[in-house]
Amino acid sequence: LGAAFPTTGVLDTFDRANADTLGSNWTLTDDFASGATNLGINTNLCRAPSTWTQFGDYATMHWNVSTFGPDTEAYHTITTQTLDSKVDAHVVYTRVAFTAEGNYDGYWFRITGAAGTDVPDIARIDNGAQTILGAAGSTEFVSGDGLGGESIGSTHTIYRNSAGSWSSLFSRTDGTYTAAGNIALYGGSNEVNPPNGWRVNDFGGGTVVVAGGRIMSKLAGYGGLVSHGGIAGRGGGLAG
Repeated sequence: LGAAFPTTGVLDTFDRANADTLGSNWTLTDDFASGATNLGINTNLCRAPSTWTQFGDYATMHWNVSTFGPDTEAYHTITTQTLDSKVDAHVVYTRVAFTAEGNYDGYWFRITGAAGTDVPDIARIDNGAQTILGAAGSTEFVSGDGLGGESIGSTHTIYRNSAGSWSSLFSRTDGTYTAAGNIALYGGSNEVNPPNGWRVNDFGGGTVVVAGGRIMSKLAGYGGLVSHGGIAGRGGGLAG
C-alpha cells in the first residue's frame, strides 16, 4: 500500500525567467497550438506562452529527467482556476510511454470546467487517444487547489488538495499499462489572450514511496531532484 498522497516532493517550481518554453527538462508530448508548441513561464508560473493566439490551443509536456514507477504519482497546484468561464481543463499524467509527439500511452487525471460543478475523470491513453474509465465525478475546484493522480498496480486514483489537505475523489481500475513511465501535465487556453488564463505551479511526483519509507522522490541516476540547476526550497527537492 502507498503512503498518504503525495509521497514525493516538488520537481519544478517554475521559479525562473519568463520564457515561451519550460526548459530542457521538459519534452513536448502532444499539442495543438497556433504559435510555439511548448508551455511557457510567466511570473514564476507555468502558463500558456505568449505565442498562443487562438481559442483552443493546448500542449501536454512530460518531465524527461527520469521515468518513475511503476507505482507513480503526479500533482500540481492550480494557481488560477478559470475553468468555469473558459470550459477548459487541468490534467496530470502517470505511466506515460512516449514514442513521438502525439504518440504516447498512459493514464490521465483531469478536471474539466463546467457552468455548474467541475467534472473530474480518469482516462487511459492509447497512442494519444483517450478512453474514459467509468463514470466522471462532480467536484468544484477553486484557485489554490491541487490536482493529483496516482497509479498503484491496476488502481488509478484522482486527488484534490483543498485548503492544504489532500483527499481522494475516486478510483478506477485498469491493467493495460503496468510499466514505469514519465509523468506529465497539460496546459490549454480557451481565450484570446492565453497568458492571462490557465496557469499552474509546483509540479511534483515520482515513484510512490511505500508506508514506512522516506518521503522523497527517486530519480534514477541522480542524487536529488534536478531542474535547471537551481534549488526549489520546497519538498526537499531541487528545481528552478
